Amino acid sequence: MNDRTCRTQNLINLFLQVVEGIRRNERKARVYGGSPPLFPSEIHMIMRIGQNPGIHPAALAALAAVTRGAVSQVLAKLEAKELITRTDEISDDGRYQIWLTPAGKSAFEGHEQYHATMDTPLIQRMSDMSDSEFQVLEDFFVLLKEMTERHR
Repeated sequence: MNDRTCRTQNLINLFLQVVEGIRRNERKARVYGGSPPLFPSEIHMIMRIGQNPGIHPAALAALAAVTRGAVSQVLAKLEAKELITRTDEISDDGRYQIWLTPAGKSAFEGHEQYHATMDTPLIQRMSDMSDSEFQVLEDFFVLLKEMTERHR
């Protein structure tokens, strides 16, 4: 096996380790801003609601590219944890609006702080890249995305 083949295989293995790490993290609940432990699906729903105050469940489903049933399940969990509230009155089109409670806003802000801390090394490294290095990285991720979409 030549050096390039070895390095390519090592890079593929490293990528697979990253994917596995992400999958492990997706099963972990974390605390954000004093919130109860939240799974990624829950904090990401909080983020969508925080960025779109007063949104309705169907719009959340479209935004998250998941079913309305999946949204309903997560909303029920968030409501039980007192992180969201919904309007009491339902509009003429049968929709109600969803809002973050003060605890939900704290989780929203805590998650933003978490990402500010976690993303800083990546942002710094990418800002140090030349345009051509950045393009190679971007092309690589586009290829990976296309591969995952092809094999759904």
